[in-house]
This record gives sequence, structure tokens and C-alpha cells, in this order.
Amino acid sequence: MDHVFHTLFDDFCDADDPERYLGVSLRSDEEVVLMRELGAALNAAAAEAPNDTDAEYLQASVWPEVVAIAGRLAQVMVANDLRELALLLDEAAVPDPCQIVRETTGNSGKQAGGDPGSDTASPQVGSATSRKRP
Repeated sequence: MDHVFHTLFDDFCDADDPERYLGVSLRSDEEVVLMRELGAALNAAAAEAPNDTDAEYLQASVWPEVVAIAGRLAQVMVANDLRELALLLDEAAVPDPCQIVRETTGNSGKQAGGDPGSDTASPQVGSATSRKRP
């Protein structure tokens, strides 16, 4: 349990004050609310564990609430992470194969059928990370 408390209250965010972690380690207001609820439930479990043992935490009357909130928070965080990944991979971030230059041949660097002295540049393909998110 020490590791859980250390992670949720020291490393990942402060479950007692999660609002300041919005946009840092928490992605949404829903994550903030659930993290605050989880912090409160864990603090309530700690109040029922005078010797601070894992067994006391697991036997605390609020432990089922801790598990339920943690499960819901995990679902929301995974869904938000997957949504963010989908944004990074959406069609606008993937180059259109029709836009990739096909005029270069071999390793000569000369364009086939074009004037070698031409200042015509081939279109650049942007990276997925250069796209602005809504």
C-alpha cells in the first residue's frame, strides 16, 4: 500500500489536490474528479488502519469503494489515452500516398522528366506531432 500512496500522492499527482495536475498527468475534468474521490476514499481507509498494514486497509469498510473508484478512474484514463492516440493516428496525420513524390528514381537525386536545374521542390510531409489539437 505504501507504493500506491506514494504514487497517487507524491509521484503521479496529489490525490488531495488533483486540479493542478489537469493537463500534466490528468487529461480531463472527469479524471480530476475521480482522482479526488479516490484520494478521499484512500484517506478514509487509512483512518481505519491504525497500524498502517495492508491487511487493515483491505479490511476497511470503505475498501470496496476504493476499488470501485480506482476501477472507474482506470477505465476513464485508458479511454482518454486511446482517444489521444487515435487523434495522433487519424487520417489527417498520415500522409496521403498520392502526395508522396514519385518522380525521383534511384539514388541520383535527379527528377525523372524534369529539368535538373528546376527550383521546383517536392511537397513536404508533416509529422503527426506537428498537428494542432482542438
